[in-house]
Amino acid sequence: MDKKVSALYRVYCVSSVPVLSERRHLVFHRSLARVPFASSLLRCSTGLARQKVSVSSRAFFGITLLAGLLSTGCVTSFKRFPIVEVSPGILEGHKPWTQAHFDALRARGVRTILSLDHLPWDIWPERRKARRNGIVYRNVPILASPLQPREKLVREALLILNDPSLRPIFVHCMLGKDRNTFIIGLYRIYFQNWTPQDAWNEMLQSGFHVRWRLRGFTTYFWRHTQKPDWAKDGQNKPP
Repeated sequence: MDKKVSALYRVYCVSSVPVLSERRHLVFHRSLARVPFASSLLRCSTGLARQKVSVSSRAFFGITLLAGLLSTGCVTSFKRFPIVEVSPGILEGHKPWTQAHFDALRARGVRTILSLDHLPWDIWPERRKARRNGIVYRNVPILASPLQPREKLVREALLILNDPSLRPIFVHCMLGKDRNTFIIGLYRIYFQNWTPQDAWNEMLQSGFHVRWRLRGFTTYFWRHTQKPDWAKDGQNKPP
């Protein structure tokens, strides 16, 4: 996990003790707000502080925050917003946070956003921003973990990605490295007839992390390298 986020989380654990002042929480919140995907939790955290919720409740909130940080699947910087066209009409990158990011997507003619995020505080704000910018928002929640993702969800994401009526489409996970490249790797095999090894090599070159915490993606990939029936011609519409 990013050192900055880890340090902030430790501060949060300390600042959650009820005897500390609300000002201590405010100082922490201002620091945490600099981390894009954590800032959406600030309002909820402030409410806990003002209402003097029990230590156990705050601990639960802290664990939820930590789970969110761990499940993002990768670490990168949000200062830049690179948009990569991996195939005609299919673009990928990390989660769009600011209006400038959405302006960049609109400049590329993006009609649809396919989000692979799974936490509600990541999904809801982005859905609202997408609608305000006239972009269709689709979400298929895929968890980054040692367990394999559900085949039903992988199928749904791939069929959305393969739907020409939704293009240009921008696919993203939280940080744009692991879930993205996993889905695109399978897309290469199922719909573009790449060999599994070529797709895997591209995944690694694109920054896919081979680590225990993400073992589910690697296991799923190598167990599903044969094109399934639903990926064949005439059966490639999203459910």
